[in-house]
Amino acid sequence: MSHFTYHNLILCNGMKWEIAKANIDFNSPLYAKAVSQAKMKSQFTMDASQAGKYRSPRLKYQMQLMGILAEIFAQEYLIEMISNANLSKHWKVIRYDDVRTDGFKSAANEYDIIIQSVDGSKKYKVESRSSIARDRSLKNAVEQFDIIGPYSSLAKQGEGFADFFIRPLYEFIPFASEKYLQPDFEKHLKENQIILHLVAGCAKKEMIEKGYNKSMKQNGTLYRVVKIAFGFDLEKFSNILIEGLKQDFLF
Repeated sequence: MSHFTYHNLILCNGMKWEIAKANIDFNSPLYAKAVSQAKMKSQFTMDASQAGKYRSPRLKYQMQLMGILAEIFAQEYLIEMISNANLSKHWKVIRYDDVRTDGFKSAANEYDIIIQSVDGSKKYKVESRSSIARDRSLKNAVEQFDIIGPYSSLAKQGEGFADFFIRPLYEFIPFASEKYLQPDFEKHLKENQIILHLVAGCAKKEMIEKGYNKSMKQNGTLYRVVKIAFGFDLEKFSNILIEGLKQDFLF
């Protein structure tokens, strides 16, 4: 059974853009894992945000839950995509947080997700960076937001480029009448005021050639980003990624 419901947005230019709505079961092992990992990881994240603002333990947990849950569903999407292409016996999808052995204490050699050949000889790094459309419709956010790539800050030197980038985006449904509160992320989520979608993806080539550097209103931090519209919807992203994996194994 799929963890996603697929549907199309019709963008202002008339283009159909396939996205996937995550079907989150709050009683599932996936959600329990997200909560457990967010609690552990938030103990070892900095009190200051990328913008230099203080974050309480509660806020750090909420932000970690938001990112980890999105990353878990990005992994599940990749697993389903590879399974549907009958490639599961050749490729596996691994999240670093599921296999790390440091108790979440160190950021050294971290990655989000890798797609690795079963024999371990080949691997592709996949980066997942999520955010929330807190003040606009999902369609407007897809038209206006970016796929977020590597960043550099005063505390962290520039990251290398992943092989692929996937874009989870949370939709705050009552944006026109209510204010989204970061410390209440999980509350909003469980009250069905927030929906998680996977909305786009791209490869390293698009991030390098079509991307640009953006501060994201965070002092001293620069992100490499590419407009969602300059990347791929999920149908095209899936086709490009699967074709690439097949080329590595010509049976």
